[in-house]
Amino acid sequence: DTSSMSIILTAASTTVSEGGTATVNVKLSSEPSPSLTVTMASSNAASISASPLTLTFDNVCPGAQCWSTNQVVTLTGVEDANQSSESVTISASAPATTGASLNFTTIENDTSVVLGGAVSVTEGGVAFITVTLTGDPGADRTITLTSSDTSALILFPPTITFTPSNWNNPQTVQVTGVSDVNTIGETVTITAAGAGITTATGTVNTVDTNVFDLVGQLLSTREAL
Repeated sequence: DTSSMSIILTAASTTVSEGGTATVNVKLSSEPSPSLTVTMASSNAASISASPLTLTFDNVCPGAQCWSTNQVVTLTGVEDANQSSESVTISASAPATTGASLNFTTIENDTSVVLGGAVSVTEGGVAFITVTLTGDPGADRTITLTSSDTSALILFPPTITFTPSNWNNPQTVQVTGVSDVNTIGETVTITAAGAGITTATGTVNTVDTNVFDLVGQLLSTREAL
Protein backbone atom coordinates (compact mmCIF):
# COMPACT_ATOMS: atom_id res chain seq x y z
CA ASP A 1 0.00 0.00 0.00
CA THR A 2 1.64 3.26 -1.17
CA SER A 3 -0.98 5.62 0.27
CA SER A 4 0.78 5.92 3.63
CA MET A 5 4.27 5.17 2.41
CA SER A 6 7.10 7.70 2.64
CA ILE A 7 10.68 7.89 1.43
CA ILE A 8 13.46 8.18 4.02
CA LEU A 9 16.70 9.99 3.19
CA THR A 10 19.74 10.04 5.45
CA ALA A 11 23.30 11.29 4.98
CA ALA A 12 26.42 11.27 7.14
CA SER A 13 27.35 14.74 5.87
CA THR A 14 25.47 17.52 4.11
CA THR A 15 28.51 19.02 2.38
CA VAL A 16 30.06 18.05 -0.93
CA SER A 17 33.47 19.29 -2.05
CA GLU A 18 33.98 20.37 -5.64
CA GLY A 19 35.56 17.41 -7.37
CA GLY A 20 34.58 15.16 -4.46
CA THR A 21 31.70 12.87 -3.58
CA ALA A 22 29.22 12.20 -0.79
CA THR A 23 26.41 9.67 -0.39
CA VAL A 24 22.73 9.62 0.46
CA ASN A 25 20.95 6.56 1.83
CA VAL A 26 17.44 5.91 0.53
CA LYS A 27 14.79 3.49 1.83
CA LEU A 28 11.02 3.28 2.36
CA SER A 29 8.98 3.54 5.52
CA SER A 30 6.79 0.53 4.64
CA GLU A 31 6.42 -2.34 2.20
CA PRO A 32 5.31 -1.63 -1.38
CA SER A 33 3.04 -3.95 -3.32
CA PRO A 34 4.77 -5.31 -5.21
CA SER A 35 7.42 -2.65 -6.04
CA LEU A 36 8.03 1.09 -6.23
CA THR A 37 10.40 3.22 -8.32
CA VAL A 38 11.92 6.25 -6.59
CA THR A 39 13.21 9.14 -8.70
CA MET A 40 16.12 11.25 -7.43
CA ALA A 41 16.68 14.86 -8.47
CA SER A 42 19.13 17.69 -7.84
CA SER A 43 17.91 21.28 -7.75
CA ASN A 44 21.19 22.31 -9.40
CA ALA A 45 22.88 19.49 -11.29
CA ALA A 46 25.58 21.92 -12.43
CA SER A 47 26.74 22.07 -8.80
CA ILE A 48 25.86 18.62 -7.42
CA SER A 49 24.90 15.66 -9.59
CA ALA A 50 23.24 12.48 -8.34
CA SER A 51 23.63 8.89 -9.52
CA PRO A 52 21.68 6.71 -9.99
CA LEU A 53 18.61 8.82 -10.67
CA THR A 54 16.13 5.95 -10.19
CA LEU A 55 15.93 3.26 -7.53
CA THR A 56 13.56 0.29 -7.36
CA PHE A 57 12.28 -1.09 -4.05
CA ASP A 58 10.23 -4.28 -3.62
CA ASN A 59 8.77 -6.55 -0.96
CA VAL A 60 11.34 -9.34 -1.37
CA CYS A 61 13.19 -9.31 1.92
CA PRO A 62 15.94 -10.03 2.45
CA GLY A 63 17.05 -8.89 -0.98
CA ALA A 64 19.02 -6.23 -2.83
CA GLN A 65 15.87 -4.14 -3.41
CA CYS A 66 14.17 -4.78 -0.07
CA TRP A 67 12.14 -1.71 0.90
CA SER A 68 13.74 -1.47 4.37
CA THR A 69 17.34 -1.76 3.13
CA ASN A 70 19.22 1.42 2.28
CA GLN A 71 20.19 1.95 -1.33
CA VAL A 72 23.03 4.38 -1.92
CA VAL A 73 22.98 7.42 -4.20
CA THR A 74 26.33 9.06 -4.94
CA LEU A 75 26.52 12.85 -5.06
CA THR A 76 29.34 14.49 -6.99
CA GLY A 77 30.50 18.07 -6.52
CA VAL A 78 30.85 19.50 -10.01
CA GLU A 79 33.89 21.64 -10.76
CA ASP A 80 32.64 25.06 -11.86
CA ALA A 81 34.04 28.46 -12.76
CA ASN A 82 32.52 30.46 -9.92
CA GLN A 83 34.25 30.94 -6.58
CA SER A 84 31.33 30.73 -4.18
CA SER A 85 29.52 27.92 -2.40
CA GLU A 86 26.04 26.85 -3.48
CA SER A 87 23.10 25.33 -1.61
CA VAL A 88 21.55 22.39 -3.47
CA THR A 89 18.45 20.35 -2.63
CA ILE A 90 18.51 16.62 -3.30
CA SER A 91 14.97 15.23 -3.49
CA ALA A 92 13.36 11.82 -3.82
CA SER A 93 9.85 11.21 -5.12
CA ALA A 94 7.53 8.40 -6.19
CA PRO A 95 3.86 8.11 -7.20
CA ALA A 96 1.34 8.21 -4.32
CA THR A 97 4.22 8.41 -1.84
CA THR A 98 5.39 11.12 0.53
CA GLY A 99 8.69 12.38 -0.85
CA ALA A 100 11.77 13.57 1.01
CA SER A 101 14.61 16.03 0.51
CA LEU A 102 17.95 17.06 2.02
CA ASN A 103 19.88 20.28 1.56
CA PHE A 104 23.57 20.09 0.71
CA THR A 105 26.26 22.77 0.55
CA THR A 106 29.14 22.72 -1.91
CA ILE A 107 32.63 23.41 -0.59
CA GLU A 108 34.66 25.48 -3.04
CA ASN A 109 38.23 24.62 -3.95
CA ASP A 110 39.02 27.70 -6.05
CA THR A 111 38.05 30.67 -3.87
CA SER A 112 40.82 33.28 -4.08
CA VAL A 113 42.42 35.64 -1.58
CA VAL A 114 42.55 39.37 -2.35
CA LEU A 115 45.12 41.60 -0.64
CA GLY A 116 44.62 45.36 -0.34
CA GLY A 117 45.50 48.29 1.85
CA ALA A 118 48.95 49.71 2.52
CA VAL A 119 51.69 49.49 -0.10
CA SER A 120 54.41 51.03 2.06
CA VAL A 121 55.46 51.26 5.70
CA THR A 122 58.12 53.33 7.44
CA GLU A 123 60.90 51.57 9.35
CA GLY A 124 59.83 51.46 12.98
CA GLY A 125 56.24 52.26 11.99
CA VAL A 126 53.10 50.29 11.30
CA ALA A 127 50.57 50.12 8.48
CA PHE A 128 47.65 47.84 7.69
CA ILE A 129 46.70 45.56 4.84
CA THR A 130 43.29 44.00 4.24
CA VAL A 131 42.51 40.40 3.36
CA THR A 132 39.26 39.33 1.66
CA LEU A 133 37.92 36.34 -0.27
CA THR A 134 36.35 36.36 -3.71
CA GLY A 135 33.48 34.11 -2.62
CA ASP A 136 31.94 31.95 0.07
CA PRO A 137 34.19 28.87 0.41
CA GLY A 138 31.40 26.85 2.05
CA ALA A 139 33.60 25.89 5.01
CA ASP A 140 36.08 27.52 7.38
CA ARG A 141 39.32 28.54 5.68
CA THR A 142 42.49 29.48 7.56
CA ILE A 143 44.79 31.85 5.69
CA THR A 144 48.49 31.93 6.57
CA LEU A 145 50.32 35.16 5.80
CA THR A 146 54.09 35.20 5.35
CA SER A 147 56.66 37.93 4.76
CA SER A 148 59.47 37.22 2.30
CA ASP A 149 61.86 39.20 4.56
CA THR A 150 61.06 39.24 8.27
CA SER A 151 64.18 41.31 8.91
CA ALA A 152 62.44 44.13 7.04
CA LEU A 153 58.71 43.56 7.62
CA ILE A 154 56.68 41.43 10.02
CA LEU A 155 52.98 40.59 9.99
CA PHE A 156 50.45 40.25 12.81
CA PRO A 157 48.42 38.14 13.14
CA PRO A 158 50.17 35.57 10.95
CA THR A 159 46.93 33.59 10.44
CA ILE A 160 43.29 34.58 10.01
CA THR A 161 40.16 32.49 9.55
CA PHE A 162 37.21 33.07 7.26
CA THR A 163 33.91 31.24 7.74
CA PRO A 164 30.75 30.95 5.63
CA SER A 165 29.35 33.72 7.88
CA ASN A 166 32.18 36.29 7.61
CA TRP A 167 33.86 35.49 4.28
CA ASN A 168 32.74 38.82 2.76
CA ASN A 169 34.05 40.95 5.65
CA PRO A 170 37.61 42.27 5.12
CA GLN A 171 40.05 41.35 7.88
CA THR A 172 42.95 43.60 8.87
CA VAL A 173 46.57 42.55 9.30
CA GLN A 174 49.20 44.85 10.81
CA VAL A 175 52.50 45.26 8.98
CA THR A 176 55.47 46.56 10.95
CA GLY A 177 58.58 48.00 9.34
CA VAL A 178 61.67 46.69 11.11
CA SER A 179 64.40 49.24 11.90
CA ASP A 180 67.77 48.30 10.45
CA VAL A 181 71.19 49.91 9.91
CA ASN A 182 71.20 50.07 6.13
CA THR A 183 70.10 53.12 4.15
CA ILE A 184 67.93 51.46 1.52
CA GLY A 185 64.29 50.57 1.41
CA GLU A 186 63.21 46.98 0.79
CA THR A 187 60.41 45.54 -1.32
CA VAL A 188 58.81 42.72 0.63
CA THR A 189 56.44 40.12 -0.84
CA ILE A 190 53.47 39.08 1.29
CA THR A 191 51.98 35.67 0.51
CA ALA A 192 48.50 34.59 1.62
CA ALA A 193 47.80 30.86 1.29
CA GLY A 194 45.56 28.16 2.72
CA ALA A 195 44.05 24.75 2.00
CA GLY A 196 41.34 24.94 -0.64
CA ILE A 197 42.24 28.56 -1.41
CA THR A 198 43.99 30.08 -4.43
CA THR A 199 47.18 31.76 -3.17
CA ALA A 200 47.64 35.52 -3.53
CA THR A 201 50.70 37.73 -3.25
CA GLY A 202 51.26 41.45 -2.79
CA THR A 203 54.19 43.77 -2.13
CA VAL A 204 54.86 46.37 0.55
CA ASN A 205 57.81 48.74 0.35
CA THR A 206 59.70 49.81 3.46
CA VAL A 207 60.65 53.48 3.72
CA ASP A 208 64.13 53.70 5.25
CA THR A 209 64.48 56.31 8.02
CA ASN A 210 68.27 56.11 7.98
CA VAL A 211 68.24 57.97 4.65
CA PHE A 212 66.48 60.91 6.28
CA ASP A 213 68.91 60.82 9.21
CA LEU A 214 71.88 60.78 6.85
CA VAL A 215 70.55 63.73 4.85
CA GLY A 216 69.97 65.66 8.08
CA GLN A 217 73.49 64.97 9.21
CA LEU A 218 74.93 66.15 5.88
CA LEU A 219 72.90 69.37 6.03
CA SER A 220 74.01 70.00 9.60
CA THR A 221 77.63 69.47 8.61
CA ARG A 222 77.35 71.84 5.67
CA GLU A 223 75.80 74.53 7.84
CA ALA A 224 78.60 74.11 10.38
CA LEU A 225 81.18 74.64 7.64
